[in-house]
Amino acid sequence: MREIITLNLQKSESAYSPTKRLRVRRGDDRSLRRTFQILDADEPVDLSTKSVSFMCENAGGAKIMDAVTVQDASGQFTYALPTAVAAYIGTCKNAYFRVECDEYIGTTDALSIEVLGDVSLTDDVTGDYVPLLDQIEEAAEELALNAGMAAEEAAAAVNSCQQATATANSAAESANAEALAAKEAAEGAENAAASANSAAEAADNAASTANSAADAASSNAQQASTAASRANEAAAACEAIVDYTVPVMSESTRGGAKLGEGLDVTDGVLSAMVRMGYETVDGVEMPYVSFDY
Repeated sequence: MREIITLNLQKSESAYSPTKRLRVRRGDDRSLRRTFQILDADEPVDLSTKSVSFMCENAGGAKIMDAVTVQDASGQFTYALPTAVAAYIGTCKNAYFRVECDEYIGTTDALSIEVLGDVSLTDDVTGDYVPLLDQIEEAAEELALNAGMAAEEAAAAVNSCQQATATANSAAESANAEALAAKEAAEGAENAAASANSAAEAADNAASTANSAADAASSNAQQASTAASRANEAAAACEAIVDYTVPVMSESTRGGAKLGEGLDVTDGVLSAMVRMGYETVDGVEMPYVSFDY
């Protein structure tokens, strides 16, 4: 059973003093693979919601930063130390784990890692080993690419907004023009209605005048009819008088006829002095017949 190396997050004045010693040998992968458990006040740290990374400076002074994949709520994980840790024979400095979450950033107790030599030492891994930094740079490049794409999308969105604004302005202008035309049409309709009302009133007045004239004409016609009837009666009377034949008379013989007032005999002809004319009665001209006595 492999040894579980427990490390505590900083918690006292001696938190960074080397409390755990590890021996590894270059070229021995098994010696680099170890099981750790991170505690906080002797309680396991839930690493399933936290980011964990390994920090170290090897015996040659090269910086090592490596991300650790952990999804264990018990704070326990198995981790293979980077081969760069064993690049130089000697003791690694500042070896610890860094724990980061939304609430805090913490570091564990320091590890004392002693690197033992082998007989086939090469310079393949003697430089800095910072895959975590490489990941950060890759993430930064990806973020920059995404930012560029987002900028293009934002520019396209702005362009679309500008086009939409222009379309909206055009539609608003058209709506205003239509509203003005509708207003003018409404005013024209009001004027036409007023003219129609005036015409209707004038027609009513004309009809009233016509009715009055018709009534007057009817009254005049009735009066004229009455006057004509009277004239006919007078004409009949005159005709009866004019057509009267008297007996033949002479100077010596008068036929025994007695002459009345208004009658005269001239050259044996009996005649009467008749006058005819018109007089105005109640505003209507009426014919008349009179006799001179």
